[in-house]
Amino acid sequence: LLTRARALAEKIDDVQSRGLVEVSDAHYRFNVADFTGCLERANEALRVLDVPNVDAQWERASARLFRILALHYLGRTREMLRDTAELMRDAESRRDRWLVSMLRMHNSQGLLNGDFMAGRASVEEGYRLWKDREPGLMHAVWVTSSLALAVSEQRWEEALAIRLREERALRR
Repeated sequence: LLTRARALAEKIDDVQSRGLVEVSDAHYRFNVADFTGCLERANEALRVLDVPNVDAQWERASARLFRILALHYLGRTREMLRDTAELMRDAESRRDRWLVSMLRMHNSQGLLNGDFMAGRASVEEGYRLWKDREPGLMHAVWVTSSLALAVSEQRWEEALAIRLREERALRR
């Protein structure tokens, strides 16, 4: 499907379509734990979209988020922290609620520094704007981040309680 989408985007010669294909490929590669490929595709999406007068804010933000996640899993911490801080400033200046929330809930810096209280506060702040909605993607990210914090702190009972409490909502 990605191969066909890439060929179609090239055929119609549309920058935004080509960028979206690369972001989609980065997402796919992230989901199959090909973090090197994810980083390559995210970088390619950013290169393709780096042209004036192209309204591709979401595609750029998504590519930058997948880039940060790939850097995290590749152990490239210094780059990840630098890019996270830069992306957070950009997202806040544009009032991009989704991206700010995603960055806060992933909160790699708090986890890497072992500051679990800051990590928890960041995860809760990231999810705060979404709590009144039906469980969806943001709920799943919040649960995953909360579980990661509980496991990192070796709070096994809390991790099990989160999983059992949220299991039904996540299956919807």
